[in-house]
Amino acid sequence: MIFFIGNIYKNDYIKRNNHLSAAASSWLNNFFKKINYKIKLVSFLPKRPFPFGELYVQENNFSKIRETKYIDYLNLPFVKEKIIKIKILKEINRCRSNRIVIFTYNFPKIVFSVLDHIKNKNIFWICICADYNIRDQKKIFKKLKNSGLNIFLSKFSFESYKYKNKIFFNGFQKVLDNKTKVKKIRNFLYSGSLDNWTGINYFLDDFVKIKNDDVKLLITSNSNSLLIKKYLADKRIKFLGFLNDFDYQKILKKTDCYVNLRNTKDMNNLNNFPSKLLYYTPYCKPIISTSLKNLDPKLKKILISDKDNNYYKLLKNLINLDPVSISKLSNKISKYNKEKKKEDLLFLKKIKQLIKDDK
Repeated sequence: MIFFIGNIYKNDYIKRNNHLSAAASSWLNNFFKKINYKIKLVSFLPKRPFPFGELYVQENNFSKIRETKYIDYLNLPFVKEKIIKIKILKEINRCRSNRIVIFTYNFPKIVFSVLDHIKNKNIFWICICADYNIRDQKKIFKKLKNSGLNIFLSKFSFESYKYKNKIFFNGFQKVLDNKTKVKKIRNFLYSGSLDNWTGINYFLDDFVKIKNDDVKLLITSNSNSLLIKKYLADKRIKFLGFLNDFDYQKILKKTDCYVNLRNTKDMNNLNNFPSKLLYYTPYCKPIISTSLKNLDPKLKKILISDKDNNYYKLLKNLINLDPVSISKLSNKISKYNKEKKKEDLLFLKKIKQLIKDDK
Protein backbone atom coordinates (compact mmCIF):
# COMPACT_ATOMS: atom_id res chain seq x y z
CA MET A 1 0.00 0.00 0.00
CA ILE A 2 1.19 3.52 -0.80
CA PHE A 3 0.27 6.56 1.28
CA PHE A 4 0.93 10.23 0.78
CA ILE A 5 0.67 12.32 3.95
CA GLY A 6 0.01 15.81 2.66
CA ASN A 7 -2.24 17.94 0.49
CA ILE A 8 -2.81 18.27 -3.25
CA TYR A 9 -5.29 21.11 -3.57
CA LYS A 10 -7.96 21.60 -6.23
CA ASN A 11 -7.42 24.59 -8.50
CA ASP A 12 -10.58 26.36 -7.37
CA TYR A 13 -9.51 26.01 -3.72
CA ILE A 14 -6.08 27.47 -4.54
CA LYS A 15 -7.76 30.36 -6.35
CA ARG A 16 -9.75 31.21 -3.21
CA ASN A 17 -6.74 30.91 -0.89
CA ASN A 18 -3.78 32.92 -2.11
CA HIS A 19 -1.47 31.71 0.68
CA LEU A 20 -1.41 28.21 -0.89
CA SER A 21 1.25 27.12 -3.36
CA ALA A 22 -0.25 26.34 -6.75
CA ALA A 23 3.18 25.12 -7.92
CA ALA A 24 3.46 22.53 -5.13
CA SER A 25 0.03 21.01 -5.83
CA SER A 26 0.69 20.93 -9.56
CA TRP A 27 4.12 19.30 -9.10
CA LEU A 28 2.73 16.63 -6.76
CA ASN A 29 -0.30 15.89 -8.92
CA ASN A 30 1.90 15.41 -11.98
CA PHE A 31 4.41 13.33 -9.98
CA PHE A 32 1.85 10.80 -8.75
CA LYS A 33 0.15 10.63 -12.15
CA LYS A 34 3.45 9.63 -13.74
CA ILE A 35 4.15 7.01 -11.09
CA ASN A 36 0.74 5.55 -11.97
CA TYR A 37 0.16 3.55 -8.79
CA LYS A 38 -2.91 3.64 -6.58
CA ILE A 39 -2.06 6.09 -3.82
CA LYS A 40 -4.12 7.01 -0.78
CA LEU A 41 -3.82 10.57 0.49
CA VAL A 42 -4.13 11.31 4.19
CA SER A 43 -4.82 15.05 4.39
CA PHE A 44 -5.52 17.67 7.02
CA LEU A 45 -6.10 21.35 6.38
CA PRO A 46 -3.67 23.52 8.37
CA LYS A 47 -5.44 26.39 10.14
CA ARG A 48 -4.40 29.03 12.65
CA PRO A 49 -5.30 27.82 16.17
CA PHE A 50 -8.52 28.96 17.81
CA PRO A 51 -9.47 31.77 18.52
CA PHE A 52 -7.70 33.08 15.39
CA GLY A 53 -9.04 30.18 13.35
CA GLU A 54 -12.18 28.06 13.72
CA LEU A 55 -12.53 25.80 16.77
CA TYR A 56 -13.23 22.63 14.77
CA VAL A 57 -11.71 22.00 11.33
CA GLN A 58 -13.76 19.64 9.22
CA GLU A 59 -13.21 20.64 5.57
CA ASN A 60 -13.33 17.67 3.23
CA ASN A 61 -13.55 18.95 -0.32
CA PHE A 62 -10.18 20.52 -1.09
CA SER A 63 -8.21 17.57 -2.46
CA LYS A 64 -7.56 17.03 -6.15
CA ILE A 65 -7.23 13.28 -5.54
CA ARG A 66 -10.41 11.22 -5.12
CA GLU A 67 -8.84 8.63 -2.81
CA THR A 68 -8.31 11.02 0.12
CA LYS A 69 -8.87 10.44 3.83
CA TYR A 70 -9.62 13.82 5.39
CA ILE A 71 -8.53 14.37 9.00
CA ASP A 72 -10.78 16.61 11.09
CA TYR A 73 -9.55 17.98 14.40
CA LEU A 74 -10.18 20.20 17.41
CA ASN A 75 -8.17 23.31 16.59
CA LEU A 76 -6.62 24.10 19.96
CA PRO A 77 -2.86 24.60 20.56
CA PHE A 78 -1.05 21.34 21.48
CA VAL A 79 -4.33 19.39 21.31
CA LYS A 80 -4.64 19.55 17.51
CA GLU A 81 -1.19 18.03 16.90
CA LYS A 82 -2.04 15.03 19.11
CA ILE A 83 -5.42 14.47 17.44
CA ILE A 84 -4.01 14.69 13.91
CA LYS A 85 -1.13 12.35 14.78
CA ILE A 86 -3.43 9.74 16.35
CA LYS A 87 -5.83 9.79 13.37
CA ILE A 88 -3.05 9.49 10.77
CA LEU A 89 -1.48 6.59 12.68
CA LYS A 90 -4.87 4.90 12.92
CA GLU A 91 -5.31 5.16 9.13
CA ILE A 92 -1.87 3.69 8.43
CA ASN A 93 -2.25 0.90 11.02
CA ARG A 94 -5.50 -0.15 9.33
CA CYS A 95 -3.48 -1.20 6.31
CA ARG A 96 -2.74 -4.95 6.22
CA SER A 97 -0.12 -4.88 3.44
CA ASN A 98 3.16 -6.68 4.05
CA ARG A 99 5.01 -3.49 3.19
CA ILE A 100 3.88 0.12 3.27
CA VAL A 101 5.40 3.00 1.32
CA ILE A 102 4.83 6.49 2.73
CA PHE A 103 5.52 9.59 0.66
CA THR A 104 5.82 12.94 2.44
CA TYR A 105 6.37 16.46 1.11
CA ASN A 106 8.67 18.80 2.98
CA PHE A 107 8.95 18.77 6.75
CA PRO A 108 5.80 19.46 8.84
CA LYS A 109 6.44 18.67 12.53
CA ILE A 110 3.28 16.56 12.69
CA VAL A 111 4.51 14.30 9.88
CA PHE A 112 7.86 13.76 11.62
CA SER A 113 5.99 12.94 14.83
CA VAL A 114 3.82 10.39 12.97
CA LEU A 115 6.88 8.71 11.46
CA ASP A 116 8.58 8.53 14.86
CA HIS A 117 5.57 6.65 16.29
CA ILE A 118 5.07 4.10 13.52
CA LYS A 119 6.02 0.69 14.93
CA ASN A 120 5.65 -1.30 11.71
CA LYS A 121 9.18 -2.15 10.56
CA ASN A 122 8.00 -2.77 7.00
CA ILE A 123 7.54 0.95 6.33
CA PHE A 124 9.54 2.55 3.52
CA TRP A 125 9.57 6.35 3.80
CA ILE A 126 10.22 8.53 0.75
CA CYS A 127 10.59 12.24 1.48
CA ILE A 128 10.14 14.80 -1.30
CA CYS A 129 12.41 17.68 -0.26
CA ALA A 130 11.10 20.74 -2.08
CA ASP A 131 12.07 23.72 0.08
CA TYR A 132 12.98 24.75 3.61
CA ASN A 133 14.39 27.62 5.65
CA ILE A 134 18.19 27.43 5.61
CA ARG A 135 18.41 27.96 9.37
CA ASP A 136 16.56 24.64 9.86
CA GLN A 137 18.84 22.65 7.54
CA LYS A 138 20.88 20.85 10.22
CA LYS A 139 17.77 19.76 12.14
CA ILE A 140 15.99 18.62 8.94
CA PHE A 141 18.97 16.68 7.61
CA LYS A 142 19.24 14.84 10.92
CA LYS A 143 15.64 13.64 10.49
CA LEU A 144 16.18 12.71 6.83
CA LYS A 145 18.91 10.23 7.76
CA ASN A 146 16.09 7.87 8.82
CA SER A 147 14.25 7.87 5.48
CA GLY A 148 14.45 5.20 2.82
CA LEU A 149 15.00 7.81 0.12
CA ASN A 150 15.09 11.62 -0.10
CA ILE A 151 14.15 13.22 -3.41
CA PHE A 152 15.80 16.64 -3.64
CA LEU A 153 14.39 19.16 -6.13
CA SER A 154 17.19 21.67 -5.55
CA LYS A 155 20.67 20.80 -6.80
CA PHE A 156 22.18 22.92 -4.03
CA SER A 157 20.25 21.05 -1.31
CA PHE A 158 21.09 17.71 -2.89
CA GLU A 159 24.81 18.48 -2.75
CA SER A 160 24.56 19.90 0.79
CA TYR A 161 23.06 16.66 2.12
CA LYS A 162 26.01 14.28 2.64
CA TYR A 163 24.23 10.98 3.31
CA LYS A 164 23.67 8.30 0.68
CA ASN A 165 19.87 7.92 0.88
CA LYS A 166 19.25 10.66 -1.69
CA ILE A 167 18.49 11.28 -5.33
CA PHE A 168 18.28 14.49 -7.34
CA PHE A 169 15.11 14.92 -9.38
CA ASN A 170 13.40 18.24 -10.07
CA GLY A 171 10.17 16.76 -11.44
CA PHE A 172 8.41 15.54 -14.57
CA GLN A 173 7.74 17.95 -17.40
CA LYS A 174 4.06 18.91 -17.55
CA VAL A 175 3.69 18.06 -21.23
CA LEU A 176 5.94 16.42 -23.80
CA ASP A 177 7.99 18.38 -26.31
CA ASN A 178 5.54 20.84 -27.87
CA LYS A 179 7.88 22.96 -29.97
CA THR A 180 6.31 26.20 -31.15
CA LYS A 181 7.93 28.64 -33.59
CA VAL A 182 8.69 32.20 -32.47
CA LYS A 183 9.84 34.79 -35.00
CA LYS A 184 10.01 37.87 -32.79
CA ILE A 185 9.95 38.21 -29.02
CA ARG A 186 7.31 40.66 -27.93
CA ASN A 187 5.12 38.86 -25.33
CA PHE A 188 6.58 37.81 -21.98
CA LEU A 189 4.93 35.64 -19.32
CA TYR A 190 5.61 35.45 -15.59
CA SER A 191 3.72 32.86 -13.51
CA GLY A 192 3.98 32.46 -9.77
CA SER A 193 3.97 34.26 -6.46
CA LEU A 194 4.26 38.06 -6.21
CA ASP A 195 5.93 37.95 -2.78
CA ASN A 196 9.36 39.41 -2.06
CA TRP A 197 11.16 36.04 -2.17
CA THR A 198 10.56 35.90 -5.94
CA GLY A 199 12.26 39.23 -6.64
CA ILE A 200 9.56 40.16 -9.14
CA ASN A 201 9.88 43.84 -8.25
CA TYR A 202 13.46 43.87 -9.56
CA PHE A 203 12.26 42.49 -12.88
CA LEU A 204 9.32 44.90 -13.12
CA ASP A 205 11.61 47.84 -12.35
CA ASP A 206 13.66 46.90 -15.41
CA PHE A 207 10.67 46.02 -17.59
CA VAL A 208 9.06 49.45 -17.29
CA LYS A 209 12.33 51.00 -18.53
CA ILE A 210 11.83 49.32 -21.91
CA LYS A 211 10.43 51.97 -24.23
CA ASN A 212 8.59 49.83 -26.74
CA ASP A 213 4.78 49.79 -26.91
CA ASP A 214 4.77 46.42 -28.70
CA VAL A 215 6.37 44.64 -25.74
CA LYS A 216 3.87 43.11 -23.29
CA LEU A 217 4.13 41.28 -19.98
CA LEU A 218 1.42 38.87 -18.81
CA ILE A 219 1.33 37.83 -15.14
CA THR A 220 -0.60 34.83 -13.78
CA SER A 221 -0.73 34.34 -10.02
CA ASN A 222 -3.01 33.54 -7.10
CA SER A 223 -1.29 36.35 -5.15
CA ASN A 224 -3.01 39.67 -4.54
CA SER A 225 -2.42 42.09 -7.43
CA LEU A 226 -2.06 44.94 -4.89
CA LEU A 227 1.51 43.70 -4.37
CA ILE A 228 2.39 45.06 -7.83
CA LYS A 229 -0.24 47.80 -8.07
CA LYS A 230 2.18 50.59 -9.02
CA TYR A 231 3.49 48.60 -12.02
CA LEU A 232 0.00 47.91 -13.38
CA ALA A 233 -0.23 51.61 -14.27
CA ASP A 234 1.90 50.57 -17.26
CA LYS A 235 -0.75 49.34 -19.74
CA ARG A 236 1.69 46.83 -21.23
CA ILE A 237 1.60 44.82 -17.98
CA LYS A 238 -1.51 42.65 -17.60
CA PHE A 239 -2.43 40.78 -14.43
CA LEU A 240 -4.57 37.73 -15.31
CA GLY A 241 -4.98 36.25 -11.83
CA PHE A 242 -4.95 32.49 -11.29
CA LEU A 243 -5.86 30.48 -14.40
CA ASN A 244 -7.21 26.95 -14.75
CA ASP A 245 -5.03 24.44 -16.59
CA PHE A 246 -6.84 24.84 -19.92
CA ASP A 247 -6.56 28.64 -20.03
CA TYR A 248 -2.99 28.52 -18.77
CA GLN A 249 -1.94 26.17 -21.56
CA LYS A 250 -3.42 28.61 -24.10
CA ILE A 251 -1.33 31.44 -22.64
CA LEU A 252 1.80 29.28 -22.71
CA LYS A 253 1.32 28.59 -26.41
CA LYS A 254 0.81 32.26 -27.30
CA THR A 255 3.72 33.64 -25.28
CA ASP A 256 7.07 34.36 -26.96
CA CYS A 257 9.29 34.22 -23.86
CA TYR A 258 8.89 32.95 -20.28
CA VAL A 259 10.24 34.55 -17.11
CA ASN A 260 11.55 32.59 -14.09
CA LEU A 261 12.41 34.70 -11.04
CA ARG A 262 14.00 34.35 -7.62
CA ASN A 263 15.29 36.98 -5.20
CA THR A 264 19.05 36.39 -4.92
CA LYS A 265 19.11 38.22 -1.56
CA ASP A 266 16.93 35.49 -0.04
CA MET A 267 19.27 32.57 0.69
CA ASN A 268 16.32 30.20 1.21
CA ASN A 269 15.85 30.22 -2.57
CA LEU A 270 18.93 28.01 -2.83
CA ASN A 271 16.85 25.23 -1.28
CA ASN A 272 13.87 25.29 -3.64
CA PHE A 273 13.19 24.65 -7.30
CA PRO A 274 11.10 26.89 -9.58
CA SER A 275 8.85 24.13 -10.93
CA LYS A 276 7.21 26.40 -13.51
CA LEU A 277 10.31 25.67 -15.62
CA LEU A 278 8.82 22.21 -16.18
CA TYR A 279 5.84 23.93 -17.81
CA TYR A 280 8.02 26.18 -19.96
CA THR A 281 10.73 23.93 -21.41
CA PRO A 282 8.43 21.69 -23.52
CA TYR A 283 7.46 24.68 -25.69
CA CYS A 284 11.11 25.30 -26.64
CA LYS A 285 10.80 29.07 -26.29
CA PRO A 286 13.36 31.41 -24.70
CA ILE A 287 13.32 31.56 -20.87
CA ILE A 288 14.72 34.47 -18.85
CA SER A 289 15.89 33.17 -15.49
CA THR A 290 17.54 34.37 -12.31
CA SER A 291 20.93 32.68 -11.98
CA LEU A 292 21.08 30.51 -8.83
CA LYS A 293 22.86 27.36 -7.63
CA ASN A 294 19.58 25.53 -7.00
CA LEU A 295 19.26 24.65 -10.70
CA ASP A 296 20.62 21.61 -12.47
CA PRO A 297 23.67 22.71 -14.57
CA LYS A 298 22.12 21.05 -17.66
CA LEU A 299 18.99 23.13 -17.22
CA LYS A 300 20.96 26.33 -16.55
CA LYS A 301 22.66 26.00 -19.94
CA ILE A 302 19.39 26.53 -21.81
CA LEU A 303 18.22 29.48 -19.70
CA ILE A 304 18.96 33.11 -20.51
CA SER A 305 20.63 34.56 -17.44
CA ASP A 306 22.95 37.33 -16.40
CA LYS A 307 25.40 36.93 -13.49
CA ASP A 308 24.34 40.36 -12.18
CA ASN A 309 20.65 39.63 -12.90
CA ASN A 310 20.44 42.70 -15.09
CA TYR A 311 16.96 42.07 -16.53
CA TYR A 312 16.96 45.28 -18.56
CA LYS A 313 19.95 44.07 -20.55
CA LEU A 314 18.41 40.63 -21.02
CA LEU A 315 15.09 42.11 -22.19
CA LYS A 316 16.80 44.43 -24.67
CA ASN A 317 18.84 41.56 -26.11
CA LEU A 318 15.83 39.29 -26.48
CA ILE A 319 13.63 41.92 -28.12
CA ASN A 320 16.32 42.43 -30.76
CA LEU A 321 16.89 38.76 -31.54
CA ASP A 322 16.37 37.71 -35.15
CA PRO A 323 14.40 34.56 -36.14
CA VAL A 324 17.57 32.54 -36.77
CA SER A 325 18.93 33.22 -33.26
CA ILE A 326 15.57 32.37 -31.71
CA SER A 327 15.48 29.12 -33.67
CA LYS A 328 18.93 28.18 -32.33
CA LEU A 329 17.72 28.74 -28.79
CA SER A 330 14.65 26.63 -29.50
CA ASN A 331 16.74 23.75 -30.87
CA LYS A 332 18.95 23.88 -27.79
CA ILE A 333 15.92 23.52 -25.51
CA SER A 334 14.51 20.72 -27.66
CA LYS A 335 17.77 18.81 -27.27
CA TYR A 336 17.57 19.29 -23.49
CA ASN A 337 14.00 17.96 -23.51
CA LYS A 338 15.11 14.72 -25.14
CA GLU A 339 17.76 14.18 -22.47
CA LYS A 340 15.29 15.15 -19.75
CA LYS A 341 12.84 12.55 -21.01
CA LYS A 342 15.51 9.83 -20.69
CA GLU A 343 16.36 10.98 -17.17
CA ASP A 344 12.68 10.97 -16.21
CA LEU A 345 12.30 7.39 -17.42
CA LEU A 346 15.35 6.26 -15.42
CA PHE A 347 14.00 7.95 -12.31
CA LEU A 348 10.57 6.39 -12.84
CA LYS A 349 12.16 2.97 -13.18
CA LYS A 350 14.05 3.44 -9.90
CA ILE A 351 10.96 4.59 -7.97
CA LYS A 352 8.80 1.78 -9.34
CA GLN A 353 11.50 -0.70 -8.38
CA LEU A 354 11.28 0.59 -4.80
CA ILE A 355 7.51 0.33 -4.57
CA LYS A 356 6.69 -2.48 -7.02
CA ASP A 357 5.48 -4.85 -4.30
CA ASP A 358 2.92 -2.37 -3.05
CA LYS A 359 0.60 -1.83 -6.03
